[in-house]
Amino acid sequence: MVAGACGLLIAACGGDQKASPTGLAGDPVTPPGQGGGGGGGGGPDQLVGQWLNTLILELSGDFQRIETTWVFGGDGNCSRTVETFSVLEDRLRFSRRSCTYQANTRQLAILYSDAQETVHFDFSFPQFSRDLLLIDQFRFHRIF
Repeated sequence: MVAGACGLLIAACGGDQKASPTGLAGDPVTPPGQGGGGGGGGGPDQLVGQWLNTLILELSGDFQRIETTWVFGGDGNCSRTVETFSVLEDRLRFSRRSCTYQANTRQLAILYSDAQETVHFDFSFPQFSRDLLLIDQFRFHRIF
């Protein structure tokens, strides 16, 4: 169970790493507004805003709430904040990473300010929603 929960956390927060810092200059991710059609409609401009995902996990007699918030700016800057609350420890852990991003209609390329490799995520807006975003199949709701 712990291994499965750790896999969920990694998927919700990390994405797939690529070998070199590509994607923010248009390769391999096509620049915004270009490229093939994405499932679920919407586009890169629709990403702008704040998005929240909440997971509740049971781990070895502990319940944890993990809230991941992505903020995408219209200027290509972004941030990812992860807050983890442990009921057993009665403690809140917090991490925030600044980043820049590029997107086409199906994929995000994220370059964290403290990293040298670009991370890629698939994304879509199910049922053409403006308030629901899937990032690597994790549901995020617009909060602003």
